[in-house]
Amino acid sequence: MMNILFIGMCLGSQLLAKVCGAKVGKSPRKEIGFTKVQLTDKGGNDPLFKGLGEEIDVFQWHEDMFAVPEGAKLLATSRGLFPLGFSSRLLCLRSAIPY
Repeated sequence: MMNILFIGMCLGSQLLAKVCGAKVGKSPRKEIGFTKVQLTDKGGNDPLFKGLGEEIDVFQWHEDMFAVPEGAKLLATSRGLFPLGFSSRLLCLRSAIPY
């Protein structure tokens, strides 16, 4: 098996979640604009987010959401407690991180 990391942003995160067997569908509400998201303990220790603190500023524009696939670790959630990122040989983020 090849050791390849796949990165899915926005729709790509939803597609990879679906491929991994997770449910993907409409969110109870749209999330649009700049906002803060909360990193989970695993997200705060992930190399991508390490040292950024418990909250990070992101830009969101979506009305769909995904469940975290079995065996993956939840990295971040929105204020509505919707999953925004997970990893498991995949890195999937529903939001854009402005730098």
